Amino acid sequence: MPIQTRPQTSVPSPDPMWLSDGAPAPAPAWRPSVARPPVLQAPPKLLAKVGEAFATSLAVLQDQLRNGDPHDFEAGLAELARLENLGLQVQQLARMMSHDGTQSAEAVDLGDALSRAIALWSPSAAARGVTLSQPDETTARVQVDPAVLEQLLDLAIELALEAGDSLVVRVRPQPASRQVLLLIDVHHGGPITSAVSGDTTDEGADNLRWLMLHQVARSGGIGARREHSGSMLSVALTFPLAALGSWYGPAEPAAVQEMGSSV
Repeated sequence: MPIQTRPQTSVPSPDPMWLSDGAPAPAPAWRPSVARPPVLQAPPKLLAKVGEAFATSLAVLQDQLRNGDPHDFEAGLAELARLENLGLQVQQLARMMSHDGTQSAEAVDLGDALSRAIALWSPSAAARGVTLSQPDETTARVQVDPAVLEQLLDLAIELALEAGDSLVVRVRPQPASRQVLLLIDVHHGGPITSAVSGDTTDEGADNLRWLMLHQVARSGGIGARREHSGSMLSVALTFPLAALGSWYGPAEPAAVQEMGSSV
């Protein structure tokens, strides 16, 4: 079954090399910058996993096309879509890693971004027979680069779809620590053995999706952890809260907005 690649949701700044009229590119819009770790180097394990993924998919693709069977041809197209999606993700990862120590951060409504990601991935979840739900409307405004958030949500949901039969996604603000947790609980009919607990990437069972997610989170100064117990896997992303009073549950947005305006 073909894998749905993520549509482009943002327009990159024009490159002067590609402007047909020779005019200089417009200056990028100013955004506040926040500190993040110095320029990151891709760990050898991540590069090895990327190469392994491409080699495996290409080998499968060659076998399928060699047979000339119509069913194998459709499967080959699915492999091509998988490779294309992986290539785009690796390109995005490379751009995020090659920064100068700062990133453009905005106050982003995490609940809204999550709802859009769930709507995008729901067809893929349904095709796999996986339920994907957001049981409540609790949300919060987090300080994050929108491009980093977009890729993190994609990688986290895709990782969860590969790991289980049922996904429940929640936003849990932590005002005392000025943080916001994004929790993804994954249930599986049998034990989950491919996910390693903790935030380390040193274990041999790490798969490519988790390695990429961990690296993107690290590049944006965002915490990423996972825990598994039997048939349940939990993935937690920790974001900085954008401002005091910037979170609310499903029944209290107006009250919180009033509180925020009086601060």
